[in-house]
Amino acid sequence: MPLPLRPSRWRFRLVVGFIVLAIVGAALAGWFVARTSAPPSGPVILVSIDALRADHLPAYGYTGVRTPAIDALAADGILFERAYAHVPLTLPSHVSLLSGRLPFETGVRDGTRARVPPRPLLLPQLLHRRGFDTAGIVSAARLGRETGLGQAFDFFDDDVPVAMPWVPREYVGRDGAGAVETAKRWIDQRHDERFFLLLHLDEPHAPYVPPPRFGRYQVYDGEIAYADEIVGRFLQFLKDRGMYEQALIVLVSDHGESLGAHGEAEHGLFLYDETLRTPLIVKMPWQEGAGRRVTAAVQHIDLTPTILDIMGLPRPSGLRGRSLRPVLESADEVPARQAIYAESVGPRLRFGWSELRSITDGRRYILAPKPELFDLGRDRAGRENVIDREQAEAAALRAALEKLVAAAPPPAQPLTDEDVESLLQVASDGLTPVDVLASAVPAAPVDPKDRLGVIDRCRRAAGAAAEGRFREAASGFREALSVDPGMPEAWRELGAALLALGQAPEALDAFRHAVRVDPEDGQAVVGMAKALRTLGKLDEAKRTAEIGAKLDAASAYETLTRIELERPNLVQAREAAQLAQQADPELPMPAFVEGVDLFATEKYDEALPRFEDALNQSASRRVPVADVRLFAGECLARLGRRAEAEAQLRDELKWFPMNVRARGALASLLVADGRLEAAAAEAEELLRVQSTAEGYAAAMRVFSSLANRKRVVALRAEARKLFGEHAIRAAEQR
Repeated sequence: MPLPLRPSRWRFRLVVGFIVLAIVGAALAGWFVARTSAPPSGPVILVSIDALRADHLPAYGYTGVRTPAIDALAADGILFERAYAHVPLTLPSHVSLLSGRLPFETGVRDGTRARVPPRPLLLPQLLHRRGFDTAGIVSAARLGRETGLGQAFDFFDDDVPVAMPWVPREYVGRDGAGAVETAKRWIDQRHDERFFLLLHLDEPHAPYVPPPRFGRYQVYDGEIAYADEIVGRFLQFLKDRGMYEQALIVLVSDHGESLGAHGEAEHGLFLYDETLRTPLIVKMPWQEGAGRRVTAAVQHIDLTPTILDIMGLPRPSGLRGRSLRPVLESADEVPARQAIYAESVGPRLRFGWSELRSITDGRRYILAPKPELFDLGRDRAGRENVIDREQAEAAALRAALEKLVAAAPPPAQPLTDEDVESLLQVASDGLTPVDVLASAVPAAPVDPKDRLGVIDRCRRAAGAAAEGRFREAASGFREALSVDPGMPEAWRELGAALLALGQAPEALDAFRHAVRVDPEDGQAVVGMAKALRTLGKLDEAKRTAEIGAKLDAASAYETLTRIELERPNLVQAREAAQLAQQADPELPMPAFVEGVDLFATEKYDEALPRFEDALNQSASRRVPVADVRLFAGECLARLGRRAEAEAQLRDELKWFPMNVRARGALASLLVADGRLEAAAAEAEELLRVQSTAEGYAAAMRVFSSLANRKRVVALRAEARKLFGEHAIRAAEQR
């Protein structure tokens, strides 16, 4: 039995106990004070879900789909009921969101021509300067490395599938689950939690193809359900790693989706709530303010200053957005009312119509040839234009909009007046006065609302082109242009479809129309150079490509390299190849030029490694480089390595099925192997995909090697009727 403690020893232990409790209490108090007063150190995670409408989430009152992960995040965070984007397109919206500046201030105003400039610095760059590791993991080529967005991050991943060369980048994306797996690996490599991550999911962006397990929903909602599942996996990962509690997590969308409202199928054109209002949920560190809802209107440019403020970092000059930190930290704080700007320049750049601008301040005023005013308090869907009976309000909002836009810097002018004059001269050669008139800009601005049927025709034609159905695409664009001949994008896409079909003269005319309407459309200028090269007009092609390099450097210099190889001018081909690779490091034109030079001198064993180098350099490129596999295959065939040669030629035709030379080379290889039926089948396929003079000439060579004189005679008779004797003789000599 232990002896009873003596009073002195008892008092000693009591004092020690009090001291220990005091130390623990002080530590807990210090931890609490530090947690509540010191800025968090991270992680900071921005989850961007592409084309997600706020009013299609249960957290915003929708009942057509279940989203348990986003609901749980909203319960842990603060939900903004009225958050607005500034442009209904992915790239410019993200740049505004990450810069705190409006589109006309960043210069990134559209989704195809624009490239992210090195200045102003974006949020990840500002955080990097303060010791944050930064990563951008995106699920669509719309944000890919060719846009320049990757320069803002320490680590950037845009591992979307390799696309067929004719597929526009807006159609190319990957499953968001793959992006999440990359994000998990990157986070697991971090030594601490001081990092920033942009995680972009392409669901529910069109086309809507949800997994079958979500088949009970409408397809758009099914994609939302899948996006929610992906978000749930990622949030669970953060919880498993012990990072969720202290993380600042922002969930937002770049824009919404029209889903047929106002006659628009998707987005990118109009400035109504369906495309501008986005979800915005902010989960603060330690779930501060969990479950609150903010009804005041906020905007995307508020996010960068908000995140910097929460992290205790300085606000750079020039940010137009405001910090929402006071609103996030106090339920009593009400943000001041602000006017929110939005714009859509796509109608002007793509179709030659009027661009749209809007200002939202309880009401939304849309500046257009036919202006609109909507009272969003009672007409959120924008069904009733009240401008006729509220002209004073409309005039005040218009004045505010014009004052805001007046501060916009003048747009950059990539081309000089001399460049434009030279392009227009080339574009007008061979066109009749009627043709020139057909591609003229309309005298009065066209309101996009008056061209809904044309937009739908163009959308269907573009979808056909993206799937390689070029004849259908060409027919669709011609149909649209018969209604409105002033659309530069439709002329350009028509030209691309015709060039893919081997109809170079018609393609050249289409590109000429596009350039006459919009001389600063780099794709149209380079397309015109390609068509001129195909037709053997090398001087004009060179002059056009040189100007095009100011608009689309990589594509223009690649085209210029090929032009110089045909002239032939090896010195200038090498110079153009170097410039092409400077513009796009994965464009292996220097190795390609050296390979072609060695091939021309029949040094096939030396040429082959050059083409193999080119293939390795371009292995991760989103779009394969034409003719590299063709030349590699022809080298292998001449070196007697027929199986390898066939593999290379078939790979070339996989990506470039219209390549006449590759198809002919494959057929010749099959003849040499004694596979005569297979060779004849390739010749017939060549006629199917390229029913041009060149296609007929190549097919006749194959059937001649097969000693099938009857088929040769029949093809020559067909070709004479279609193209004339002169065209056939010229094709046979090439």
